[in-house]
Amino acid sequence: MNVGRLVMATCAEGVEGFPFILDEMLWRGNFSFRPEYAVYARGHGPGLVDYVATLFVPKRLVEGVSEPHQYVAVGTSVEMSIQTVAYKAIGVLRSEVMELERYPFSHFPIQSPEQGVNSFEMMSELVQAQDQMIRCLTYELGETRCRFNLLQVSVEPMTRMGLGNFNVLYGVGDGTLHELAPPSFHYPPVQGIWVDQSSLG
Repeated sequence: MNVGRLVMATCAEGVEGFPFILDEMLWRGNFSFRPEYAVYARGHGPGLVDYVATLFVPKRLVEGVSEPHQYVAVGTSVEMSIQTVAYKAIGVLRSEVMELERYPFSHFPIQSPEQGVNSFEMMSELVQAQDQMIRCLTYELGETRCRFNLLQVSVEPMTRMGLGNFNVLYGVGDGTLHELAPPSFHYPPVQGIWVDQSSLG
């Protein structure tokens, strides 16, 4: 898999969402190291870039219980790719590490004595339905971006010759769609070490 050029390395410390949940899971599961994310930029055409996040989770301190894993996920921004790869790691680790399926930690809310069985089952079904929705939307977004990329490649020569509107191809302004979106549609910001692209040749 072509992951592209490295643009950031980070531990995503204090980032809300799935990275925070993954930190908690690794601590309760006796894993030896904090997660480290590497994010790569992969260009597809005029104005279209994917970000590929990789995450390595080593073995646990308890030998023979879990194996090291390398996770990879794709997003349309640095923040989205980190959230997505953390989410994938959560799903795999929860199915492999028994301690992460029971009290005091669980990916689903713990059922209290006051709650009936139906309450917990409904919560599990809600999470499963949301997961299905996310996977469907992600697939549809990927297919749409592929078709849009083909359109961009076809139109780009005409734009260079002045036969097309520059803003139609590249958009208005210098920011990415993620940067130009309203604040309520932003992923939690991530602090990390940005890679100087000039040093990569």
